[in-house]
Amino acid sequence: METIIKGQDVAGFRLIEQIGIGSAGEVWRGTDGTKNVAVKFLNTTLLQRKDRDVHLHRFHNEAFALKHVSDLEHIPTHIHHDVSVERPYIVMEFIESSSFSDLMSRNEMLYMPLPNRLSALQRLAETLHIVHRRGIIHRDIKPGNMHGISDPYLLDFSIGIPVKEAESVERSVGTPLYLTPDLLPPSPRTDNYAFAIVTYELLFGRHPLFDYLNVPESSEALREVAGQTIIDETWHRPNQLTKTDLPVNLQGADLDTLTQVFQNAFMLSDDRYADTTAFMNDVLETIHVKSNVAYLDELPVPTGDVTVVSFGSVEQFTDHAVEAFSANTDLPEEDTGNLNTRQWIFGLSALFVLIFVVLVVLISLPS
Repeated sequence: METIIKGQDVAGFRLIEQIGIGSAGEVWRGTDGTKNVAVKFLNTTLLQRKDRDVHLHRFHNEAFALKHVSDLEHIPTHIHHDVSVERPYIVMEFIESSSFSDLMSRNEMLYMPLPNRLSALQRLAETLHIVHRRGIIHRDIKPGNMHGISDPYLLDFSIGIPVKEAESVERSVGTPLYLTPDLLPPSPRTDNYAFAIVTYELLFGRHPLFDYLNVPESSEALREVAGQTIIDETWHRPNQLTKTDLPVNLQGADLDTLTQVFQNAFMLSDDRYADTTAFMNDVLETIHVKSNVAYLDELPVPTGDVTVVSFGSVEQFTDHAVEAFSANTDLPEEDTGNLNTRQWIFGLSALFVLIFVVLVVLISLPS
């Protein structure tokens, strides 16, 4: 299997350095001398599995999705792809800015002016809405896949699918903290649930349902806790936060209405928001009220202890899917060990049946 090396030429671009690697793919920065690009390769481990065709299909979906929406301002431009070569690849625009999860883990997000954060979220909400209208479901909306505040981008369609495939794919594929607890088929509504989680994080500096340092270890337990927290309305509701937990730039916001907006976004059914822009507009209306105008541009005093504990390990959870979920196949790989065991048991059972039949026949014969 071809190994990717520095200096290699791919589609007219010379590879400069590897900038990311996971169980699903590796990403390199490349250049043609005038512009930088990101080149994503499908991992060799996936190409050597029995279900390689599933991963090739998923990689093709990623290239298709990106090409289908890359004319949008806040999506990296698709430049070229080839899934027929030994190491399938996608060449796309290189995005220089930090991810939201990086900004959160470095404790920088809450020190950015609230209007800037809201503007970034609004532009990404509009972008995601158009992506949905074009028949694409992203399936992995999270801070790690959103980059840049002044010029935001939505990245990584690696598990994105056309809407027509939604009923046939595995529902638990994605990043656990942003998956709907009811595990409905992927849809714009499931993307919008995840977008609402990210919005809350950017406003309040914490996950609405969990504390980053006390997240259930298994995805099943996480979904169960999340679902019960939403039903019981025991999540971190804005109108019940203490003054020390409430961000200074939201002191005058309509917190009762904002709480209801998020509760609607987290609903455990198709009653949740179907339109990301509608959700974001409702959020903006609760914040841009007369009583909050004086607080909009205020920033927390940089004491060094503001949400440090909360943000300290956010990267671990927002990108947890790299090993555990994003690499999962929508059609599980055959477990050969279990298969061999089943074959052995079946063989023994057949042998006992045969012996029993022979004994019955022998007994029934006249003496």
